[in-house]
Amino acid sequence: MPDLDRSATPPHPQPTPAPRPAEAPGGDVGDPCAVPALAALCACHERFDDVLDMLRDLAPHLKREGPDERARRAAARVLAFLDFEAPGHRAVVEREVLPVLRRVGGAAGVALAARLEAEQGLLARAWSQCRPALADLAETGRWSRESAAFEFDRWRDFSALAMAHLLAEHGAAFPAVAAHLK
Repeated sequence: MPDLDRSATPPHPQPTPAPRPAEAPGGDVGDPCAVPALAALCACHERFDDVLDMLRDLAPHLKREGPDERARRAAARVLAFLDFEAPGHRAVVEREVLPVLRRVGGAAGVALAARLEAEQGLLARAWSQCRPALADLAETGRWSRESAAFEFDRWRDFSALAMAHLLAEHGAAFPAVAAHLK
C-alpha cells in the first residue's frame, strides 16, 4: 500500500541538478540551497516533492481501497500545500529569483526566466483542473470511479509538469542566482 501519510517520512534528497545554461554566470556554486536567500525556497521544493509523491500515490490507493480516510487526508494535504504554500513560493520566485536571473544570466537567464514564468501559468491552470475532484474527496469523501481515469491522468500530467519545473528552478535558476549572491 502506498504511504499516503507522509508526515513522518524524512525529506527526499535534493533532485539531481539539471545542467545550467552555458551563458549563466558564475562557476560551480556548490549547493544553491546553502545560500541563505534560497534556503526557504529549497525547503519548499522538498515539501512540494513530497506532495507530488502523495498525489502520485493517491491514484493507486483509490483504485485499491476507494475513498477511505487515508485518501481523504492525503487529498487534504495536497490541497493545503497547493492552495496555500505553492502560491507564496511562486510569489517569492517572481519577486526575488526571476529578476536576478534576467539581470545577470545573459540570454540564457532571460530565456530560463521566461520559461519558468510560462510554466507557472501552466501549473496554475493545471492545478485548477485537478483541484475540484481532490476537494470533493477531501471534504466529503465522494469519489467517482467513472471519472477516476480522467482525474488520474490530470494528476499525472500536473505532477510531471511540476517536477520538470522544480528541476529547472533547482538545477538551473537557483545555481545562477546563488552565483550572483555569493
